Amino acid sequence: QGSEAQALDLLLDTYRDPQIQVNLIACCLRAGLTDLAERKIRSSLQGSDTMELLWGLSDLLLSQGRTKDAEAIYRQLSARELDSAQSALYSGLAAYRLGHPEQAADLLEAGLRKFQGADHLLEHLARICLEIQAVNRVGRFLGAGARSEAKICELLFERFIDSRAQIGLIEYCTKHGLAELAERKLAQILRTSTDAAAHWGVADLLTKFGRRNEATDIYKQLSARDLETSEDYYYSSLALLRLDNSSGCADILEQGWQRYPENNNLSTLYRQVCASRLEYDRYLSSNSKVGAAAPLSMADFYEEFSRRAPFHFI
Repeated sequence: QGSEAQALDLLLDTYRDPQIQVNLIACCLRAGLTDLAERKIRSSLQGSDTMELLWGLSDLLLSQGRTKDAEAIYRQLSARELDSAQSALYSGLAAYRLGHPEQAADLLEAGLRKFQGADHLLEHLARICLEIQAVNRVGRFLGAGARSEAKICELLFERFIDSRAQIGLIEYCTKHGLAELAERKLAQILRTSTDAAAHWGVADLLTKFGRRNEATDIYKQLSARDLETSEDYYYSSLALLRLDNSSGCADILEQGWQRYPENNNLSTLYRQVCASRLEYDRYLSSNSKVGAAAPLSMADFYEEFSRRAPFHFI
């Protein structure tokens, strides 16, 4: 381990790219070289002025359960001077992570005013403004055609084709008197998109608005879709849960985990479903087949995965 520590220390001193630094520190943690990792984290926090590095470290600290340390970085980032489009981005996202979406919108908007053409800032501003019900703020950056709330939403639909953004826009339109536009876009997604996540989002939205029969039809289609990608397995299994078919859900997840053993969504949900069905032996068998890490004891398995069983978010 001494030679491994020396090698990683040398790499950290040699390669100063922020993402490489974060990846190397994560490698130290996985290798059990916590002293080296902590030393590099401290030196980065004390001596780095690179926002990308600080942001990457905050994500790494969050993954290690060190929420307070991550939040300290977010506070530092959110208070930085907006001297570039990148600084506006990380300051705004940091404020959002701290639970201050209005401050995040202010910072992103300030960045857009100061650094024209920074479209990546506009994407995040639009997402946050949808959340805080202030979509008109985005219209200032969409050109002369954005004269009404309906036109702003139309332009955002055209600009942001990501399924999550589209679903968020549909929900906003439904709540703000633009039902015809919302229905048209909803039907368009169902008619033209083959993305499982998009169909799941539509069904979730319909459920939220009490249109359960329509949502159920989509869940049935998702549960029966051809299983060609990891997302197909994931959303098909979630749909089966919504249809109260936990047995079929476990079967799909088991197949998916064996086909995509590195997919964390599939493996985590499978273990949650096994825990909810009291199928520890099934978990042991699948864990062995995929060559995963040493299995948890029965007590630890139920403590970990019953506590995070999927039914609280399904």
